[in-house]
Order: sequence, then C-alpha cells, then structure tokens
Amino acid sequence: MDEWGALCIGKGVFGRRIERIPLQKLPSLPNVTFRRTNKPDHGQRQQIANYFLKHADRPSYFEAGLRALQCENYQLFETGELFPKRPTYRSDEEYEAAWSRFKSLLKPFDGIYTVDRSSRISRFIAWATHGTWSHVAVYIGNGEIHESVTSGLREGPLELYKGRQYWIAAYRHVGAIAKPRSIEEVRATVASSPFRRDGYNYRGAIRFGIRAFFNDHSPDLVPNSAMYAGNRILIGQV
Repeated sequence: MDEWGALCIGKGVFGRRIERIPLQKLPSLPNVTFRRTNKPDHGQRQQIANYFLKHADRPSYFEAGLRALQCENYQLFETGELFPKRPTYRSDEEYEAAWSRFKSLLKPFDGIYTVDRSSRISRFIAWATHGTWSHVAVYIGNGEIHESVTSGLREGPLELYKGRQYWIAAYRHVGAIAKPRSIEEVRATVASSPFRRDGYNYRGAIRFGIRAFFNDHSPDLVPNSAMYAGNRILIGQV
C-alpha cells in the first residue's frame, strides 16, 4: 500500500480480518508472488492504495476492491466508496432534469437498483444487507423494466420508480461495456428467469437476507451483492 508495507486479508478467530505486513517481511512469506501491471497510471495506483487503506477494517469492502481490480473496474477507486452518495435537488425542475439525463444514459440489460426512502421496510432491507439498495430490476429498453415483485414477474415503465421518495441508480456490468446487449437479447434472458411468475419467494428472500446480514455477499444473493462483486459500473442515479 505504501512504503510501510502491505495489507493482507485472511481468516481470524471471529471471521475474516485484514493484517498489516511490514515491507521487510514480505519476501519471507510463503507462496508470495510479486507482479506489476502497467494498466493503472500513477494517479490510479494512488487511488487504489487509498481505497484499501481507507477500508482496512472492513473485510467485505476490502474484498470488493480486490474483485474490482480483477475485473479492471477502476471506478470504485475514483470515488473511494462502494456505494454512491444520494443526490439532492433544490427544486422539482432540477429533479426533472436529472431524471431526463438518467433515462438518456440507460442501455438494455442495465441493472436498475432502487430503495424507497419513505418505506421503513425498504430502508431496513438495504441496511440489513449492508448497502444502499433494497430492490433490483432489469432495464429492457424503450423505457421498460423487468422485475420480480410480490405478485410475481412483471414488466412495466421505468416511471414506476419516478418520484422523490425513491433513490434509483443504474449499474452496467463491465462485460457489457464493450459488448452491449440488444432488446431482443435482454428479453430472451429475462424469459428464462428462475423467479416465480405467480408469486414471490418469501422464504428464499428471508434466507438470502439473513446470509447477507452475516456478510455473505455471494453473487446475486441480494441486490447489494452486485456491488460487492466488483463488476458493476455506476452509470447514473437520481
């Protein structure tokens, strides 16, 4: 991380822990390989180091940073935060302009992440799963989204989440940056969704939520799991 040494994540008595290793001890560690990449420039390297130093006491954030490095997703290190700060608007006109910009940035297969700030349940789900979001949908295109709700699977307009009680953001998988999806490809993907079409899997949602509460951030477990995977890029938010 710096001239002092390195940070290493491993197992402790009560779970994962991050250990500081002095520089002079690094060569003597077993199974150590030193590699250098020329992809990040000097400024990015410092941003990367700053991120890991900042979150040296948060194993889940630390691991998310490692995954982002593997995906060559450097956006995380530019902000230094795993989740964005909520935007504020001084007037309805500012909000409307932000909403229009947000819609213009969307592409098929973007993930649409939301939290209803007026709902205690929605805010509790976000808090309990260690993140900002409580719900996720898939952007199909032409202003339409696909999502799983309590009544089952549905498609509807993005405007379902337009309103200042909602905080909404769009994330794009790093693999979709170079290879964007078409509307037809997205429809074929959502057609094979494993979610129930006539209801909601409450038991599964509770089970996954409990796992996330205890810092299991396996892929696709809960909406916030996508951020911990390190492979999503924030496209915009309102």
